[in-house]
Amino acid sequence: MTADIVGTTGAVPAARFRWATSALVTVILGLALTVVDRHGRGPHDVGRGLFAAAVVAAAVPVYQRIRRFRARRVTWSLVLAAELLTGLAGALYGTLPHGVNPFAPPTTNLVLALLTSILAVAFVGSLTVASLRVLDTNMLIDAAAGGLAISSLLAWLYLRGVLEPLSTVINGAGQRENFLVGLSLLAIIVILATAVTMIDVTGDRLMIDVAAAAILISVGEVLAHRGVLVHSSRWGLLIDLCWLAAYVEVGRAAQQDDGVTTRAGARRERTFARNQARKIAAFGILALVVIVISTLSSDPPIVGGLAVAALAVLLVRLLVSLRAERLNSHRFEELAVTDPLTGLANRRGLTVGPTVTASPGETHGGVVLIDLDNFKDVNDSLGHRAGDQVLAQLAHRLKSSIDDGAVLARLGGDEFAVSCPTGSPEDLERLANEVAALVREPVIVEGLSLHLSASVGVAVRSSTSEHQEELIRKADVAMYQAKERHAGVSVYDFEHDRNDPRRLILYGLVSEAVRDETIDVHLQPLVDVAEGSVAGWEALARWSPDGYGPIPPERFVRMIEMQGLVVPFTAHVLRRSLHHVTGLAALGASHRLSVNVSERDFVNADFPRVVDATLADFAFPASRLTIEITEDALANDDARIDQCIRDLRAMGVRVSIDDFGTGYSTLSKLVDFPVDELKIDRSFVSRVLTNHKALAVVRAAVDLAQAMDLVTVAEGVEDEATYAALVALGVDLIQGYHIARPMPPSACADFLSSFGALEVGGPVTPA
Repeated sequence: MTADIVGTTGAVPAARFRWATSALVTVILGLALTVVDRHGRGPHDVGRGLFAAAVVAAAVPVYQRIRRFRARRVTWSLVLAAELLTGLAGALYGTLPHGVNPFAPPTTNLVLALLTSILAVAFVGSLTVASLRVLDTNMLIDAAAGGLAISSLLAWLYLRGVLEPLSTVINGAGQRENFLVGLSLLAIIVILATAVTMIDVTGDRLMIDVAAAAILISVGEVLAHRGVLVHSSRWGLLIDLCWLAAYVEVGRAAQQDDGVTTRAGARRERTFARNQARKIAAFGILALVVIVISTLSSDPPIVGGLAVAALAVLLVRLLVSLRAERLNSHRFEELAVTDPLTGLANRRGLTVGPTVTASPGETHGGVVLIDLDNFKDVNDSLGHRAGDQVLAQLAHRLKSSIDDGAVLARLGGDEFAVSCPTGSPEDLERLANEVAALVREPVIVEGLSLHLSASVGVAVRSSTSEHQEELIRKADVAMYQAKERHAGVSVYDFEHDRNDPRRLILYGLVSEAVRDETIDVHLQPLVDVAEGSVAGWEALARWSPDGYGPIPPERFVRMIEMQGLVVPFTAHVLRRSLHHVTGLAALGASHRLSVNVSERDFVNADFPRVVDATLADFAFPASRLTIEITEDALANDDARIDQCIRDLRAMGVRVSIDDFGTGYSTLSKLVDFPVDELKIDRSFVSRVLTNHKALAVVRAAVDLAQAMDLVTVAEGVEDEATYAALVALGVDLIQGYHIARPMPPSACADFLSSFGALEVGGPVTPA
């Protein structure tokens, strides 16, 4: 119990002072009683008067407690009545002549019976009110089982040594009253046993004091009955002292009780569970032992009955525990995966569910993540209660809009997610837009119409083995992209994910691929418009690491550049592509080769020598090799790039400006740098038929190249009409899907054998 008594801050010291004073007076009177009894000084009623006065002194704290607090006033009134009856019984005993059995007179027996009965009721009240409020069903059952088990043992001892022969020892009137006294004492014993089982459960100081008082009273009454059995009064003083000590403990309990029951410090779950398990086992063993002993000794049925009752209660405890464990397990499992505010799945419920495996004919689905924009303003302006209402309404609205196979979850705060087991990227993006539209619909909270918006991220499952947590992370990246761009909906893009753990793995894999020269080279044909035939090939690097699928060239080339592996990578691509192109010479093809080169190659002074040595190894003419450099690289005013181009040109190697029209170079660069070719970017080529500005750029580039005696190449030609328009504009070389996609070297020979001559302005026609 808490020691904070309601009232002034000085109430606790005052209460302790009153108890200390009453205890001191009781001790002094008890010592005086001892002196009188040992020396036989004074009349017999003097000792009884001292005993009655000591009882009254010990009862003062109880009386003060009744006056000061309303809570549990009835219980303490019973305790006070029992104490006063004890004093009355002592006074009545003092009127008896010497040698008279104190249990024989009916008046004394009635007082003792009433006393013990009131004490039993009072102890029950104090235990119930003070402790049962902090006990659950299992604890109460444990307490009852312990009380019955201990009571069965004590009943065996009492019935064999005290209560059973009582009727044959006490002669005359008062047998009923004595039997009532015995039963009342047995009730106190049951309460005592129950209290012992609950003290370590509640940690309640009041219960400890009450239990101590019950122990002292029980000891005193055992001694009293034993004195009767042997027709001796030599136990009288010790009995009186036991009762006085018990009432001192009761007074201490009274000053501890402020009428407030708390769980503070009541129990520690781990210690409690361990102690309860040990006590239950001990109770069961004790009950079995008592049953065996009482059966062999032919004791009255009450002994075995109490033990059997203890076992029955323990069995009930086991059944209740099993049922509660089953219910709690189900409840805890449900709570662990459920959001308490919305009733939706929580993050754990979205991630620990069974992995969805799509069949070969199905799409892989993915995750749509929704984050409300500026939701903090709702909480700050209207309060968290209104914010919770908004979230609950949105949850209901979103749940009604998703398919049965999808799972809607609240990840926390104002974040929701939808996990879709199937669905194409287009389906997921369409769902994301529908969700964003639902969020924009007004929400009515406390009479206000709120208009919200959301940023939605979409992550598509790339393989059936991709974990749900990874999909949520990707959707979160896409959501932040949507929030930064104010785009509403954004689909996950690896390129914008700086935290993708695969990036670190791919860095290591691409480094190994460059070192082991396992990066493939595909070739895409270039058609000479004037002759309508294949004039050469462009070498394009391709990389597909196991478990990751094809990685776009712009991604892995950037990784190679960041690791400083550009020079060995370019050398590998040049050697591999020269090997393939020279192998086509058996078909009588004397084709040119174009190779893309990084800006970092051009600033490397050894690059021209590497090119020269490689050409010599394959006996490939330098005039048939074209090195492509981007327009942005030319914009850097770097003398090393200028020198590298001049060295390559001096060797006879041709130089082409790639992606012309998209960079930052000026016309002066075309004058200063000795280049041979302009390669018009696909962003202009693909729109020559639909955009007059793109057409003007292509026409200007062709006219400029013709005026400067440069070859023009158009990349990204996708259809016949675009091909015809470019021929009409005067483009020299054309490449694109309309002619052929990049192909592995093994397919080049078959392509050449099936390729027919192209008429000027005509379509590609296989032979």
